Amino acid sequence: MRSRPKLSTVSRRGMIVGTGAMAATGFLRLPRASAASPVTIGVLLPTSGGLDDHARQMRLGVTTAVADLNERGGVLGRPLRLAFRDSEGSPRNLVDNCAELVRDEGAQAVVGPFIAFGRKVAARALAPSRVPLLTASNNEGGFCESGSFTLAPTPYQDVYPLLQHLDGGRGRSYFLVGSASSWQISMFRRAVLRILYHHGGKMLGEALTRVEDTNFEPVARWAAATDADVVVLCVPRRQGSEFVRQAEAIGLLDKVDLGWIGFNEMHAQDLGGDLAQNVTTASSFVASDPANGVPALVSRMRTHADGAMPITYYAYTHYTAVAALASAWEAAGEASGEAAMTHLPNTALEAATGTISFDAASRQAKLPMVIAKGAAEGRLQVVERIGAVEPGPGCEA
Repeated sequence: MRSRPKLSTVSRRGMIVGTGAMAATGFLRLPRASAASPVTIGVLLPTSGGLDDHARQMRLGVTTAVADLNERGGVLGRPLRLAFRDSEGSPRNLVDNCAELVRDEGAQAVVGPFIAFGRKVAARALAPSRVPLLTASNNEGGFCESGSFTLAPTPYQDVYPLLQHLDGGRGRSYFLVGSASSWQISMFRRAVLRILYHHGGKMLGEALTRVEDTNFEPVARWAAATDADVVVLCVPRRQGSEFVRQAEAIGLLDKVDLGWIGFNEMHAQDLGGDLAQNVTTASSFVASDPANGVPALVSRMRTHADGAMPITYYAYTHYTAVAALASAWEAAGEASGEAAMTHLPNTALEAATGTISFDAASRQAKLPMVIAKGAAEGRLQVVERIGAVEPGPGCEA
């Protein structure tokens, strides 16, 4: 049996990658591991549509992973190459983008997109070509396609542990705030039925805002008027920071505990230490975590990061998506879409946070998770280690 690459121990030598050619060519060529023909991984990035910050995180993850692997000799002696397409933060052009990645770039796998619903569109578009899709952004679960794999938290992995931590079995009163998308609506419904009521809690209100909203004061005042003692926020874009500022301005944060699903170092940097310390989250990766291989991986990512940009779980999950592909290809002895689809369900990756493995039926990853709070200097601080958490059912009834 072939050994699987252990990316957490890779040297930092020779990993500086130029990005200037990317805009001109549409893809990023990384240092070749050998003269062998490269293996192409397609990447769907939301480089337009108001998600620039998230696109940079996704790019950082895949770029660092490919650089690490190519430094070690690639996969089966072949270098890896990344081919990018703009997913636009919308599913409308994903079918064409997927076709181009397979037909024009020869992609043997595709990573992305960011929008949760987009994974369904992209996975179905890729299915006839037998090319797998690896999604590494939060999603509502509940979707099965033979070529669709997810490496980011489902509600079972981030929402449920967060609410269990905040509730502590006390049966508290909750107000939910999210964006009106399939992910948030589905996630809130499951949270109410399976966590809040299970603990004897009460839901006193739910507000679903538009994605582009930045005025959250009316929602914050509504939450305050209900006398809820926990507010659960799921606005993953940077606009979520505005809710925290406006909630603090009306005194809401003095009355409630705030749990933010998707909170990460980007938001902590926006808020600053005083405000960030009011936020609790559940995450698959915290950049300041001193445990396991996190410090070494963060150090390598810094060599590819732009300036003082924070490193978040988005970078980590996209890094692990490429690492999982490499592990599956090594086990198969062949770097192809068919080989990835066959071997990914049985892949177990020794990642920076611990072992990541797929549920063979749902094709969703079992992830080590932590509870974290905002801290000074744009950081998060781990306050509880949950351990590996199952992703939950992968198909809707």
